Amino acid sequence: MPNLDMFYGLLPYFGGKRKLCPIIFRQIVRHIPRDKWQGMVFVDAFLGSGAVSLYAKAQGFKIICNDIAERSYIAGKTLIENNQTILTYANIQKLFLPNPDNKHLIEKEYVPDVFIKRHAEFLDNAFANANRPIDKYLLLKYIFRVRP
Repeated sequence: MPNLDMFYGLLPYFGGKRKLCPIIFRQIVRHIPRDKWQGMVFVDAFLGSGAVSLYAKAQGFKIICNDIAERSYIAGKTLIENNQTILTYANIQKLFLPNPDNKHLIEKEYVPDVFIKRHAEFLDNAFANANRPIDKYLLLKYIFRVRP
C-alpha cells in the first residue's frame, strides 16, 4: 500500500477519493505502464479536495484540473500548481495584523450561528491579510479545525 501521508494536508471533502487513489491508479497502470507516466498529462475535471490530482502529481504526471468551488480552486493553486511557495512563521504572523480593509463579513453574517465572535474576528482580519492562495488555504484548514 502506498504512503498516503500527503493527504493529511488536504481539506475534508464529502465524496473525497483519497482512499480510492491506489485503486484508480492500478487501473491506469493496466493501460499505461508506470514508467511512461513521467510528464504525461492527467486531467482532473472535478478537483474537489485535490486528492486525485495530488496523487497524480506525486506519480510524475503534469496536471490540468478544474472545479467550480472556490475552495477547490484555492486547493489547486496551493497544492497542485505550487511547487515552490512555502509557509513561514512570518507569513502566519502577518495574518494576525490589523487590516484597515477588514469588512467584518464573517462577524456580521455568521456569528453566533456558525462561529463564535473571537473566531469570526480573527478570520475576517486574516482573510483581509491573505494575499496568496496558500494563505487562504491555511485559513480554510483553520475553519475546518474550529468547525469540522
